[in-house]
Amino acid sequence: MPSIQEQTHLFLITVLTGVALGLLYDGFRIFRKAIPHFDLITNIEDLLYWILVAISIFYILFNKNYGEIRGFAFLGAILGAMLYFLVCSPWIMKISDMIIKVISKGIGLLIRIVTLPFRFMYRIFGKPCKKIKRKINRGIKKNFKAIQVRMKKI
Repeated sequence: MPSIQEQTHLFLITVLTGVALGLLYDGFRIFRKAIPHFDLITNIEDLLYWILVAISIFYILFNKNYGEIRGFAFLGAILGAMLYFLVCSPWIMKISDMIIKVISKGIGLLIRIVTLPFRFMYRIFGKPCKKIKRKINRGIKKNFKAIQVRMKKI
């Protein structure tokens, strides 16, 4: 049986692991906000997260507690995650939201600058090209109808 010092050390390690796992989950949340995607991808991300949680807890219990499963180790991980989500997570999510907004506005500005010559050309040549396109389409429709009438006569 491990000594009190070893058990305290294990408890503190599991608390830090809970904090690290909370930070990792916030990383997934930030990624989801930055790049929205389908529910299937979200489910796969959640599955990967829980696999990482299981592996990390197993690794700690195996290496630090001689493979013995102790309730206080799980309690430490839960406590660490709760502390992280109550204290740090709101700040991290607010800051990441601001960063995502700044980056998306910067990308939008860059896209507007890059497409400016094309939008300018479209304003100049857009209406005349639409008129020409309509005339061509009308001519094609008339010719197609004339061909259909001739085919029916044959």
